[in-house]
Amino acid sequence: MNYCILTMRIGSKRIPKKNLYPFLGEPLCIHVIREASNTPEIDKVICLVDSEEIEDTIFNYNLPKVEIVLVPIMGDQSKTDFVIHRELSKRDFNDEDTIILTQVTSPLTTSFDFSESIKLYNSRQYDSLLSATKFDRFIWEKDSNGISYSPVNYDPENRVRTQDIDSYFMENGAIYISSYKRWMDTKCRITGSIGVYEMKEITGIEIDSEDDIKFLESKMRSIKDDDSFKKQN
Repeated sequence: MNYCILTMRIGSKRIPKKNLYPFLGEPLCIHVIREASNTPEIDKVICLVDSEEIEDTIFNYNLPKVEIVLVPIMGDQSKTDFVIHRELSKRDFNDEDTIILTQVTSPLTTSFDFSESIKLYNSRQYDSLLSATKFDRFIWEKDSNGISYSPVNYDPENRVRTQDIDSYFMENGAIYISSYKRWMDTKCRITGSIGVYEMKEITGIEIDSEDDIKFLESKMRSIKDDDSFKKQN
């Protein structure tokens, strides 16, 4: 069985009630939940919420395969991995069951992404898998003296084209996949041999401000009928 899990709390410092904030005419949380529930490979979508207001909002959409669980208050210091492990420990799942973690603040995640990432996880026999965007840029890091900087992935005296430098991958927070057994044993979302499901660069933007919402709404309107976006690879 494949279980998709996401956590939603009512509190948010930068955007009040962020998970319920209007996004393209609907509460933000509904977009990812709907895509997950429409994914054939996902058997159940478990929504962990700390508010009856969020619970009622999701319930009113009557989405298939969705289970809503009201959990103790998830404050700013509550780590997602802890909350999920606490819930999983109450479940009588099989060791080989798959846990797919996603987040509301990645509304560009599609059912295609869920399907393809699950297939990749199964086909390569990874212990865990995460979604990420390729980062082909010249990267610098601060030196140990805290003053000067040094290049990470290229030699300034032998500058090359960006397409010729070593690629890095940035987690976009959209998808994490692992087994129920690994969650129980490690209390961590990614461990062991880890694979990467690559997504488009725009999906690296996670909603953390009203400006993020306005920007992504604009992008979503322009790409909502673009099949090349829905089919990432």
